[in-house]
Amino acid sequence: MNHNFSVSFADSYKNYGLPLIFIQVTKGSGLGFEFLIDTTTKYNWIDPELINFFSISSDTVSLDKSSIEALGLPLNPFEGVLKELGSQKIICKDGKKKEVDKFRFNFNFEGKSYSEEFFISNTTGLFNKIKRAQVVAILGGDFLKKNKWVIDYGKLLIFSEDFK
Repeated sequence: MNHNFSVSFADSYKNYGLPLIFIQVTKGSGLGFEFLIDTTTKYNWIDPELINFFSISSDTVSLDKSSIEALGLPLNPFEGVLKELGSQKIICKDGKKKEVDKFRFNFNFEGKSYSEEFFISNTTGLFNKIKRAQVVAILGGDFLKKNKWVIDYGKLLIFSEDFK
């Protein structure tokens, strides 16, 4: 099934000069984050701070577990959002091989669920350069190709190839 959409990034481009999209962690939850769409990088990158945010476990909850269960709340509301996949050697823009940690991150955008691999950026400053926009992840060129997304800088739109 095709996933047709068209989303404007005019506001983020006006404010930050960047094509940003708002993703949701769970469909309809309202909990979401700003992702940068970047055709200059091959891979998806994630800020270590976002990994830390989702590292909550039932052991770190300060309320007692029976009280949480009595309220009908999950012990770990983020279970299944993030999964550690180990590490992998990749070739960076400078041509050097680097071993980086890899995670699978599940998110929703425009009604479609995605489950994508992200590398943690331990490069000092990568996310600091774009913190003013509160960007916590970057979707790279491989993601755009795989999902047939197009960026139109003239119209300031991100859309699926199938969108008409």
